Amino acid sequence: MPASDLTHQSAQGRATTDQLSIVWTSMWPSRPDALIHFDLPADSRGGTDLRRTLLLDEPLPDASKLGHLRKRINELINGRLRLSFGQ
Repeated sequence: MPASDLTHQSAQGRATTDQLSIVWTSMWPSRPDALIHFDLPADSRGGTDLRRTLLLDEPLPDASKLGHLRKRINELINGRLRLSFGQ
């Protein structure tokens, strides 16, 4: 899926005073159970940290497939970020 299609993904969010959580629905038709959970907790310096977690139902994919899923998430999130800074 092209990174530009990210805006078409379903997302659910929950905000509190200390943390924002967002859940992306699956990007993979073969793994509709694969959710990407983003936590954005406030840090002690007044900024925000980012933690992302890939959630999968059993059976878990083999190491090769899991590596592919992680790499794709990394490319979509970090690759677009690097491009926004001209890198």
